[in-house]
Amino acid sequence: METLFGTIVWVIEQIWPGVLSSAVFAFIVCIVNKVIIGRSGYSGDWEAEIPKTTEPDIVDKKDSWKIKHRKSDGKIEGRIKRIYPYDDKRKWRFYGVIRENHMIVTYWSTKQPSDSRGCMFVTLDDTRVSSSQIVYRGQYYKQESGKLVSRTIKLTKK
Repeated sequence: METLFGTIVWVIEQIWPGVLSSAVFAFIVCIVNKVIIGRSGYSGDWEAEIPKTTEPDIVDKKDSWKIKHRKSDGKIEGRIKRIYPYDDKRKWRFYGVIRENHMIVTYWSTKQPSDSRGCMFVTLDDTRVSSSQIVYRGQYYKQESGKLVSRTIKLTKK
């Protein structure tokens, strides 16, 4: 019994430095990622407005976007949640990139099976009210009934 206990103690003594150093390394990586991602002016909460196709001044759909942006390579990723109309509870994930004054995104539904997916190309709006406000305008594309459909979208940093 004593040799079994001694073996267990020896194994624990050999393993715990590796486990501890792995935990410390993971913590450091997490902190570095938070600093890199968190300091970007593009990371955070955004709101997308999609106007009616027949009446461009009336909002047809509204989505909440949570964006994580890596300044080092311009890549973005995150989640989209439909907030208007209120009874529409759809959610998507997206991945993309910000290059110069363009944002290019591909999105897909988190609920499977679903054909709710597409892409978006928007440009930084130079006519925004203040320099601290970030607004992108452009088009998103999806397939409906076998046809490629384009809709106007406005994406605003909250």
